[in-house]
Amino acid sequence: MKKALFLFAIAAFVLYSTGCKKCYHCQNTCTLCVYSDSIIQNYQQKFCNDSFSSESAYMAAIAADTALGFVCAETASDYSQDYCVNKPGQDEYKDYYDRGGRVPCSPK
Repeated sequence: MKKALFLFAIAAFVLYSTGCKKCYHCQNTCTLCVYSDSIIQNYQQKFCNDSFSSESAYMAAIAADTALGFVCAETASDYSQDYCVNKPGQDEYKDYYDRGGRVPCSPK
């Protein structure tokens, strides 16, 4: 009986210390805007949402370029990180990986 209780205590300690592992994938969104005319050929600007203070500022930059004659389209992300935490409620690295809330992170 003592042996079983001891093994149960060790198993509970191991489960408690490792916790419930939860993993996330964080990735930004980027847009490439291209301008061409008879004088300027393929002038490009790339905007990524984590370079702006808010999603609305990111969208406003794209709208401003579109109004100036740029053709804008989504392009490849330039930031992608995976990370895991043992205690999801105590995620001390979230602000690092989601760049202060500017990059969406989704559970894996």
